[in-house]
Amino acid sequence: MAAKTVVVTGGTQGLGLGYARELLQRGHNVVICSRSPAHVDAALATLAPLATQGTRVVGAACDTTDRQQVQALWDLAAREFGRVDIWLNNAGLARTGASFLNTAPHDIEQMVRSNVIGTLFASDVAMDGMKRQGSGRIYLTLGEAVAKGGS
Repeated sequence: MAAKTVVVTGGTQGLGLGYARELLQRGHNVVICSRSPAHVDAALATLAPLATQGTRVVGAACDTTDRQQVQALWDLAAREFGRVDIWLNNAGLARTGASFLNTAPHDIEQMVRSNVIGTLFASDVAMDGMKRQGSGRIYLTLGEAVAKGGS
């Protein structure tokens, strides 16, 4: 299979980092993001040595709840690799480990903004870019984001 360019939102830790690692080892170019610049830098340091000959990994800080930042992520991928073949919506937020009954309204709002608004903005940007370039695929994972019920 020819090398593809894959964007992995939330690609700096957990399942997203695992996706990025596996994609690099299989010979694909990878673009990662996180809200935290420090997380991006740490993930890039971990992933860069895994790139096979002719592939690279790049990343940027990006809050997917800000459509302009998502557009900047698309632009980075297109500038670095010429196109985006796969967009993997993995960024998400969960307050696991705490009962939903003990989750503050502010935390609930953050989860909805990240998991719903962020996913919609990222999908919108990716669909627009893929329409312009003529092809591409979008996948949704949201990692292992779950809410714990009970008391």
